[in-house]
Amino acid sequence: MADSSDSSSSENNSTGRNRNELIAHFQEVTGLEDENECTAILERHAWVIEAAVQDTLNVAEGVEPVFDQPPPPAPPSPPADGLRYRQPHPQHQLPAVRPYISPPIIARHQPPLTWTEWLISWSLVPFRFMYYISQELYLYITTLLFGQQRPAIPRDPTGDVQTFIQQFEQSYGDRHIPFLPVSYKEALNTARRDIGYLLVYLHSDNHRDTAEFCQTVLCSEQLIELVARFNCRCWGVSVNSGEGAAVSYSLRERSYPFLCLIVPRNHQMTVVHRVEGLMSCEHLVRRLQQALSFCEGELAAIRHERMQRDQVQLLRQQQDQAYLDSLKADQEKDQRRQDEESLLQKQAEEAKEKEEEAKEKEEELAKERDALLHSLPPEPSPEASGIIKIVFKLPDGSRCERRFNKTDNLKVAYDFIFSHQEGSPHFSLVTNYPRQLLEFNEDGGPRLEELGLTNNCILYVQDQSD
Repeated sequence: MADSSDSSSSENNSTGRNRNELIAHFQEVTGLEDENECTAILERHAWVIEAAVQDTLNVAEGVEPVFDQPPPPAPPSPPADGLRYRQPHPQHQLPAVRPYISPPIIARHQPPLTWTEWLISWSLVPFRFMYYISQELYLYITTLLFGQQRPAIPRDPTGDVQTFIQQFEQSYGDRHIPFLPVSYKEALNTARRDIGYLLVYLHSDNHRDTAEFCQTVLCSEQLIELVARFNCRCWGVSVNSGEGAAVSYSLRERSYPFLCLIVPRNHQMTVVHRVEGLMSCEHLVRRLQQALSFCEGELAAIRHERMQRDQVQLLRQQQDQAYLDSLKADQEKDQRRQDEESLLQKQAEEAKEKEEEAKEKEEELAKERDALLHSLPPEPSPEASGIIKIVFKLPDGSRCERRFNKTDNLKVAYDFIFSHQEGSPHFSLVTNYPRQLLEFNEDGGPRLEELGLTNNCILYVQDQSD
């Protein structure tokens, strides 16, 4: 019993290892990564890997399965979680694009096979299987030995794209989806900035399906109308150029023609849909329309969020600007008040200075009048001989009189008026008739008798301050 249990256990372990190896080979050939799905397919084909691979490839190419009827197709769903591919090496300096999140569509629509073609195709299954295994083994060994080759940094990315557009129009005409004549990095930045779609096309001149795909799909009115309706930006390049090789390394395409749809998601550019291989224009347009329609709501929400953020930022800027304007107005108002206060203070200081100057002048005049008053010769008595009495009429209408000796100089009369009036120190003496201005010279003369003045004559004091 122990021997039988040990033998059964070893058989189960051996069977498990064999099945794991079959699942691994099946995943390598078909590209499927879901282990449960691969296990279910192999179980439906009784773990005959050739039959499972053939049916899986037929389904991928749009041909009816040969060995097993597939389950009823599930309703079409928008791209969701799925296969993930490695990111490009930072040496290429391409913008970060999130790996693809839905299974690739490798489709090649062909008419139904005849019985002869079906028999030939079935007989070639082992050779196909060996070819795929050999190819994958060769790639694995070369990668293990020499490392994964990385394309060189493109020297002129924009020039590579413009050259592709010119060659494309020379070969297929001017009526096609509008390619952006910019580098891949600039195209991604444009789609990220505008929160829009970016449809990327990688062109291979050596592939047999390239010419047909360009003529029937890329130049079709249906695809042109679709990208225009969704405002989808298109970008393309040849994989034979430096820019095309770098983008090909980043996107990890498996077959040509190759298209992928990139949209902004979670603050980074994400591949949400990809098509590899030839398919009819109607089928491709239908798939792209489903992907675009699915992403439209999410992009609309992102645009709405950005619009709200921009509105909040604009409102904040307006509030900040209003605050700065109010602050500036208050500062200008304070400055004007300070200027007015400074002006008033300056005027007050000037007035005070003038007042002090006038006061000093008055004090000086008072001292000068007092000195002149004491320096005047004494007034002669009325009974003295050789005297003359002069009546002075002041500018304010008042009068004063004094007796002088006829031999006194005219300056004595000026000094008398200057010491007795409180008006302007600048004045002159004028006779009434005939009107004559009396002025003294440096010596104080002439004498009063020389002026022809008589007793009780009137002299007018004329103010000369103006």
